[in-house]
Amino acid sequence: MVKKSIIGVMLTTFLVGTSAQAFGDDKPSAEVEKLKKQFIFTDKKKRCINTRLIRSTRAIDDKNILFTLNGSTFYLNEMERKCPRLKFEDRFTYTLRGTTQLCDVDIITVLDSFMNSFGSCGLGKFRELEKKPKEKQDKN
Repeated sequence: MVKKSIIGVMLTTFLVGTSAQAFGDDKPSAEVEKLKKQFIFTDKKKRCINTRLIRSTRAIDDKNILFTLNGSTFYLNEMERKCPRLKFEDRFTYTLRGTTQLCDVDIITVLDSFMNSFGSCGLGKFRELEKKPKEKQDKN
């Protein structure tokens, strides 16, 4: 009887901790705050971006990915839930289905350095960012 209670408490603690971590809170992470020193966060959001224009990606934290497109265009994908190990691995893959668009309904899979997957996460909207002029960038 005691064994079942301990296992139940451990399982409940794990599930509560996992769901809190997955949903996180709504306040921006320290990494996003640093990004705000370099970029202006516009109110312009897109559902999709053209993958042919993607020059690079960088996981800002476990909920946000910075996409740099040709022509110095920047988009921050803001996922609704945390994507475990995204920031740590900073590597992911996605599958296009008959289009060159990566959209807010698409799913990414986080990969480690051996290309093992760590699970999949749904993308969010793509917020357009404007690079601040060097003299207006916060130094801290």
